[in-house]
Amino acid sequence: MAVNSSYKYSERNEDEHIDTLKNVATANANSEIVQRFGSAAKEHIVALNGVDAESGKVLNRSLDSISKSKVNPNNEATNKKQQAGFSAEVGETAAENAENIIAGKKERKVRADDIGQVNDPLYDHYTVDVDGTIISGSGSQMKFVGNDAADCLQKLSSKKYDKYLNSDTKLEIPNDYYDKVKTLNSEKIASLERQLESAKQKGDSALIEKKQRELEKHRKIDKNLKKSNLSNKDAMFARNNPKLYTTKQVAGIAHRAGVEGAKSGAYVGGTMAIIENAVAMFQGEKDIDEALIDGVIDTGKAATMGYGTSAVGAVVKSEMQNSGARTIKNAGEKAYKDAIAKGANKRAAKKAAEIATEEAINSLSPVSKTLQNLSKTNVPSMIVTVTVETGKVMKRYLSGEIDGTECLIQMGEAGTSIIASSLGAVAYGATLGTVLGGPIGTIVGGLVGAVIGQVMTSLFYKQLVGALQEAKLAREERIRIEAECESAIVAIRQYRDEMTYVMGAYLSDMSDSFDTSLNQIRSALNLNDTDAFILSASSITEKFESNLQFRNMNEFELLMQSDAALVL
Repeated sequence: MAVNSSYKYSERNEDEHIDTLKNVATANANSEIVQRFGSAAKEHIVALNGVDAESGKVLNRSLDSISKSKVNPNNEATNKKQQAGFSAEVGETAAENAENIIAGKKERKVRADDIGQVNDPLYDHYTVDVDGTIISGSGSQMKFVGNDAADCLQKLSSKKYDKYLNSDTKLEIPNDYYDKVKTLNSEKIASLERQLESAKQKGDSALIEKKQRELEKHRKIDKNLKKSNLSNKDAMFARNNPKLYTTKQVAGIAHRAGVEGAKSGAYVGGTMAIIENAVAMFQGEKDIDEALIDGVIDTGKAATMGYGTSAVGAVVKSEMQNSGARTIKNAGEKAYKDAIAKGANKRAAKKAAEIATEEAINSLSPVSKTLQNLSKTNVPSMIVTVTVETGKVMKRYLSGEIDGTECLIQMGEAGTSIIASSLGAVAYGATLGTVLGGPIGTIVGGLVGAVIGQVMTSLFYKQLVGALQEAKLAREERIRIEAECESAIVAIRQYRDEMTYVMGAYLSDMSDSFDTSLNQIRSALNLNDTDAFILSASSITEKFESNLQFRNMNEFELLMQSDAALVL
């Protein structure tokens, strides 16, 4: 198939294709990081809007709705502090669940109000298992009270809070109060113990009973205190600026994802850089100093790409995973406002909003559902990689290196190349991961698949574009080219399936043989059986079709006594 000589394919040279492969490998290696941290970031987005589009759940309160609560001008500080307490409940739920997701834990924290237990007398939160069942003893109460740690402790030890202490309810307090409250409470316990001992020495039964009750109360406080993920400042910030607060939380999670991605990127990119520069050094293209410097630079670039792919990918993943939430929220808000405008009371308006919200959830657009499904794949990472690669092409265009036509051609080639590389990496990574087991097989398979995907796509893209650029290409020739491309695609798929089958069968057979031989060697060592050891080790050599000079100790001794050379 002839290629149009006017097609400036050299603009994307071999080095750029290698860089693309590295970026694809890094993106695929970081896919798991993007999934975990993206799902964690989504928890904060749900807390802001109050809608989990993926599960179809609507929260009783959201950070956004709390921020719109009415405030009495004559009692503004008290009103806002109370409302900040609700913001703390919602924010705490999101923060705890985000950390559980990052840590790979299955349990989730829920507000009592969000599971139908509105105004629960004891608990603000519960922890539920993977099936949504409340875990026994997990109930907790949030108490963002007091002007400082001492005031907080005083309120917790007041009669008003006896019901929580008597029921052994966990009391979550602001993290900026926690350490100081614990210290003050320990000092109080020590003081009461001294007072109790003094009362016992005096034989004052009334005083003994009083100090015993006080001591027991403070010991319960010490036992049930729990540090919140939020501070007083966080709670008030979430109350007054919910969007900015959420942005800060998502950015923090994205940064953590980026740090993890940078480590992974440095590992993958560093490995590829070592191989690439070692080959160049042995071929005489680089000296050792140049190879070392280039290796360090390449590893740094991979780490940077790993950070960007994971950080931005996590944000993209969180938005895709909750796609449709805005539509659901808007439907509920519109129904509420319309009902109020028609003279309905708040209860009726709220019911209308619930109905509209349910309808919006059930009729969520196919696009939103597709985005939610794609968020569970490596697409978020791939989007970032495509953006980076096409950005390089745009830079050439804006600097005048290429014209508009070349820009479109190269952007198309970069995009399709990355997509094919990513799909190849996933397919071969899964295949070899299954055959070889463990992460090594997945990484090796991913790299092989990425190379095959990019080479094949780049080859056919180059040829197809070159052919289609012919100004007077006859219709018959176009049909022939398209048919050849279609046939080539079918052939590539067949070759891929055949290679996967052959590699799987070969590696599986080798793996079984190695396992059997190694088990026999272990048994021989345990039994101190030299002949069995040699025979088991020989079976590995024979698997590689090598000739053996001896198969047991007797043959070995005869070989040693003969003039024949011992071949290692």
